[in-house]
Amino acid sequence: GTDLPRWTIQRCQELLRQTDLGLPTIAVRLGVSKSSVVTVNHRYKIREYVGKRSFRIDGELHEAD
Repeated sequence: GTDLPRWTIQRCQELLRQTDLGLPTIAVRLGVSKSSVVTVNHRYKIREYVGKRSFRIDGELHEAD
């Protein structure tokens, strides 16, 4: 696949860390595929999903919007 621009990766990381937006919503906001958002999340280990919509960031449980 094509590498994402650095600013896109950085913005994706910010949205993953600082919001409870779901992966599809983040993808639409950034104009990238959901799989790109999933890849960034896995590569940088930001959200640890516990089920389909619940995830942990730094041990704190969140629910995706």
